[in-house]
Amino acid sequence: MPRPRRARARARAVPAVLALVTALIAALLVTGTTTAPAAAGGVGKITGQVRAPGSPQGIGKLQVSLFDRNWNFIRKRSADRSGVFTFGSMSPGVYWVQVSDRRPVYARKYATTDVRVRVRAGRTAVPIIRARPGAKITGTVRAGGRVAPRARLVAVSGSGSTTEVLADGQGRFALAGLAAGNYSVFAYDRAKRYTGGSLWVPGLEAGGARHTAIDLRTRAGVLVVDLYAGRKPLRQRVWVTAVNRRTGQYWVARSRRGQVTLAGLHPGRYRLSVPGAGNHLSRTGNIGRIGAGGFRITSFRLNKRGGWFTGSAVDGTDSTGLKGVTVSVYDSAGSLRARTRTRKGGTFRVGGSFGNEKQLTVVLEVPSGVAGRKYKKVVLTGKRSMAGRGIALGSIAMARNGKF
Repeated sequence: MPRPRRARARARAVPAVLALVTALIAALLVTGTTTAPAAAGGVGKITGQVRAPGSPQGIGKLQVSLFDRNWNFIRKRSADRSGVFTFGSMSPGVYWVQVSDRRPVYARKYATTDVRVRVRAGRTAVPIIRARPGAKITGTVRAGGRVAPRARLVAVSGSGSTTEVLADGQGRFALAGLAAGNYSVFAYDRAKRYTGGSLWVPGLEAGGARHTAIDLRTRAGVLVVDLYAGRKPLRQRVWVTAVNRRTGQYWVARSRRGQVTLAGLHPGRYRLSVPGAGNHLSRTGNIGRIGAGGFRITSFRLNKRGGWFTGSAVDGTDSTGLKGVTVSVYDSAGSLRARTRTRKGGTFRVGGSFGNEKQLTVVLEVPSGVAGRKYKKVVLTGKRSMAGRGIALGSIAMARNGKF
């Protein structure tokens, strides 16, 4: 793949990709995407419509995705024939609604559009989202002088959003549904044997098209990393991201048995990001250089412990410990961060990878009851965590709420 023609263009492309990688890492740190429970203060709804450019007519068959304010994915819907979509039982707060066109590439596609929406308890937010004509980048991919069937293409916008497609059997591709702006385009051949720098595509206009050829001629490298959490191998499976510090290209692979292999790397120096796991916080660090066609083995350690909460759930009437109570921790964006159940005597320890965070919400609930009794849900708001320390919540009384 030819490199950007100007160093200035390349410098502008790298921050966009690094912004994307930061978002990916943040998503990996979240163990779930369930929104905070209704007991924390009531719920609302989002019911909106996707409309055609310059027209009140609704557009159907587009995908509508919901994210929390930190861009952690929650769920998705398809707009109906009138372009209407609904997300119900929403906790109050700020969300992002994203409309994307997932129709086949030969269709006239719309650009991906993001809208910020605030949900209030007992109300329905009604966003009207105006679709915009999508641009596209088309071309062919070759690797080692030959057509590269099923090569993977990634277009990264200046804001860090990505669009991916696979080339067909003749190496042809169409990155469609793009918003107007500047793009950095990466290509990866299916066999991961060849690589190339990023291709800078500036000034793409709404509804416009740009045709280009990508030629991967550099032998790709391989990086094998042994992962550690403290002094022990990291046995939990995690998604690891490697970023080329010069081009901004990124590779993502999942670890297995404490080791991850990243193949198809472009020559250069790399930065590795590993999400938090077990009782350790996430870490990003430099790991040195990979040469053209090179093979390197190294190690990477999560060396900072996270925080956690301890406590016990007891019957509010006779103070006996309650086993089997579900204890959940949500962050300020409403994303589930950790969950466990109380042990014998009602004691619990939840978390282990919290940083120095504010406004955490701890929820105790017993969906199926204990010893034939129902209990009211308990919500503890405004809790703080500290990296490397356990915060004691003490005995938490749960009021009885009838019998089964």
